[in-house]
Amino acid sequence: MVLYLTIIGISVVVLSVVGILLTPITGMAIWQVILTTVILTLSVIILDAILAVIGRRAFPKKWFEKDSKFFVPGKKEINLLNKLKIRNWKDKVWELGKVGTGVSKAHIEDKNNLDYINQFIIESNYGQVIHIISVVLSYLIIFIFPFTSFKTNLIFSIPVATVSAILNLMPLMILRYNTPRLLLLKKRASAKEKS
Repeated sequence: MVLYLTIIGISVVVLSVVGILLTPITGMAIWQVILTTVILTLSVIILDAILAVIGRRAFPKKWFEKDSKFFVPGKKEINLLNKLKIRNWKDKVWELGKVGTGVSKAHIEDKNNLDYINQFIIESNYGQVIHIISVVLSYLIIFIFPFTSFKTNLIFSIPVATVSAILNLMPLMILRYNTPRLLLLKKRASAKEKS
């Protein structure tokens, strides 16, 4: 949580400073620059929250129960995820899955319970789809304000959307990184249950 709040806070400050420096181009007052940056940032956060709540309830569970290749990273992706050293920073990323679903994806609580592992995988699959959609929808904030110029949109909306996209890519990469491990746990728990 601290990592996310730090990134968001630094982004708001940097974008506000850049916006203030570019007031001759935008024609905005300093208070307008700061207010615009804060409103755009809050808009993206609210959009992500709404998508998480609606997405979790709107998509049929059966789409996420299947062992689809869509949810499993290929060898090249696994190599990339390992090069990014996700194992070293994944615990620093904010995990809010328990808030909406009751299943925290931060830690596996029962590695031998096949039903629990299956539910964990389903929640992870939901998370992947919702974060992918959030990355794309982050850029909807470009249309929140009827900005009069493309320059203003370029200065404010696109950077805020890009920070939001990055903050959604981080948990998406973690979920993808964990998927092969979850499938291995599922295989082991299934074998134990059969014996």
